[in-house]
Amino acid sequence: MAVSPERAGIIHFSDEIVQAGYDHTKELVRIRWDRPVDFSLLEKMIEFNILDKADCSTF
Repeated sequence: MAVSPERAGIIHFSDEIVQAGYDHTKELVRIRWDRPVDFSLLEKMIEFNILDKADCSTF
């Protein structure tokens, strides 16, 4: 499975992504189907993206 958070989030959480055992590029995080999903890490990345885009007025 792949998730595609904003690039800033991947950079910010790069160490945690690697510690969770996931591969990542500049644009996506790959989660293997046969490994547990670190939902707390995904939640932190989502929260970071929401806060990072709080003042964004364009799409």
